[in-house]
Amino acid sequence: MQAETKHIMSALPVVASILGDSLGVKVSIGEHSTAWTDGTSIFLPKLSVEGDETELGLVRGYISHEAGHIRYTDFVDLRAEALTALEQRLFNYFEDYRVEQRMAERYPGCRQDFLWLIRNLFATPFSREELENYAAQPLAALLDYVLYSVRALSLPVLRGSVCLLGQIVENHYPNLLGRFTSLISRVTDCRSTRDCLSLAREAAILLRGYLHSPTQQEEPPETNAPLPSQTNSAAITAPAQSGQPTSPKRNKREKQRQAEGALQEDKDQPAGENQKSEVSGHSKASPTPQEALAEALDGESTGLPADEGERIAKQLEACLKQSKNCRPHTAMLVEQRCPLHRLDPAQLAACKRVSNALQTRLGARLQTRVLRRSRASRSGRLDGHLLHRLVTDSAQVFRQQAEIRGLDTTVHILLDCSCSMAHKLKTACASCYVVASALSRIQGVRVALTAFPATDDNTSVCPVFRPGERTSDACLVTAHGSTPMAEAMLYALRELLRQRERRKLLIVLTDGSPDDFRTAMDVIDTAERLGIEVCGIGIDARAVTNLFSKSAVIRTVEELPKALFGLLTLTL
Repeated sequence: MQAETKHIMSALPVVASILGDSLGVKVSIGEHSTAWTDGTSIFLPKLSVEGDETELGLVRGYISHEAGHIRYTDFVDLRAEALTALEQRLFNYFEDYRVEQRMAERYPGCRQDFLWLIRNLFATPFSREELENYAAQPLAALLDYVLYSVRALSLPVLRGSVCLLGQIVENHYPNLLGRFTSLISRVTDCRSTRDCLSLAREAAILLRGYLHSPTQQEEPPETNAPLPSQTNSAAITAPAQSGQPTSPKRNKREKQRQAEGALQEDKDQPAGENQKSEVSGHSKASPTPQEALAEALDGESTGLPADEGERIAKQLEACLKQSKNCRPHTAMLVEQRCPLHRLDPAQLAACKRVSNALQTRLGARLQTRVLRRSRASRSGRLDGHLLHRLVTDSAQVFRQQAEIRGLDTTVHILLDCSCSMAHKLKTACASCYVVASALSRIQGVRVALTAFPATDDNTSVCPVFRPGERTSDACLVTAHGSTPMAEAMLYALRELLRQRERRKLLIVLTDGSPDDFRTAMDVIDTAERLGIEVCGIGIDARAVTNLFSKSAVIRTVEELPKALFGLLTLTL
């Protein structure tokens, strides 16, 4: 069972689709090249058929995170607020924490997904380069201090990183953190989107008030203060380099002399070196920490770090891009209703005659062993209701699980309805109806029929009837597109894994090769590792013999009922 679970979890498109369904959100895979959400659905790029642990963690975490926003964020209240970019970023930090807590309460399994994400995104110690970037970008350091402080509420191991960021922020914005940190801790009291909006507004007001406070009338500390050490994260370095206070007028005169000297050096410097200095980002025109904060409060959006959702999406895209060279990626086809036409009366009558004959023959073949509670026995599990037999010296006081012959099978038929099948579809659909009708009338057997693709863009499938539904003679489909067999098999794989039957069989009926042969092979391998038996029937197409370990090739569609019966008897 553990091995089967491992194989299921490695099939990323199947995992993503099933996880979205269990969380009550729609997940679209492969429709776009980036990961994003529109507030109602989650969109993912093409995923690995066999993903590794990192890809799985990112996919699960991203879906759980965005599902939390879809379920619990009030977008009406959010759209009603005219937030600046800085206020929006602060709100995102607070709301991310709130919705993740709500999701963990509703779906306990999500808590582990979120903790894995936090460790993966934030628990790595800062490098020297990252600390230097924070020292050069005070606004990014301030906002990441907020982000790490919120995340440390879920993962206390981040407190060391919070302390390091706090040292850098204190160098740029003295005396700010005392008031700001207490405000951040109030995120645990937020119960709604409105509460997070109010907290973000209050944080922006606090920052604006800080800029206009008397302490900010003095010159800010030097930005080239020593960087904090990873090993001494508790110590807060003093912003001033000397113990003697300096007057504002003296600082102003020194700044003016430095600026005049720098201007003269720029005049003497060659033009190419001036341009290089500007490109490197160390030009004299860069704003001070207070100016950067004031610009952000006034609506400037440059220089703001990414929030958690953006970081997850960026890392997922980078991970998938790296794995694309060694593992095939594929999309998950979506369901779409397409026009279904009824069989004509003469053809329907002929199909029913053949179906009745097949029902009797298949009933004897489709038998699997099903565990049932059985009789009292001398071995097995002790049954308290039989202990009275000990008085009569009877040793039959145990219950034993006996195996009896029974039916416990689900069959999913995938019908290729690409353009090359146009002149064969009528007979192929009728033959599928014959077998499906015969199987569905056998107790313990459920059958489904799906046609692919449902549209010319090869992005959807058409469920003709689902497991447990009554087979209908309205089963004639029209031809569309090419042969996205790998994507269609992934869809069928997901549907089969949802069924309770112990034995699962997938039958693919096609007249050609799949659009992506390598990916189709990987999907078949995944299905077989999951215990799903896969068979292929080729209509004048021998490519199925290279794809499927169990296959049959027919010359005409009239041979299809016999071939289907032969495969079923051979397999089951």
